[in-house]
Amino acid sequence: MSAKKLVDDQIGQLNQREENLKKELAELQGGRAALAGAVDDSTRNRYERIFKSKGENVVVGIEHSSCGGCHMKLTAQIITNCRAQAEIVQCPNCARILYFRPDMSLTAAD
Repeated sequence: MSAKKLVDDQIGQLNQREENLKKELAELQGGRAALAGAVDDSTRNRYERIFKSKGENVVVGIEHSSCGGCHMKLTAQIITNCRAQAEIVQCPNCARILYFRPDMSLTAAD
């Protein structure tokens, strides 16, 4: 009898956890929709296309002069364009969106 009660309690806890996760997911999806609405259509469509083909790693950093997604070496012009932050720059190899922060290293990895 006690084993059945233990299993029933665990199932109840899992059901409650599932409900909480569903609520949290709905809130996050609502927040994402609001944030996505603030991005222009062209950029949002580009992001969605990459997301469908590459998964979660759509926006990646530049590390050691290479794309953080496919790890291919980037040209100096691509890196310069990315550092300027004047436009959205994509990796010419995998098409992921690139970003650069001053604390990132541009020296080639050994």
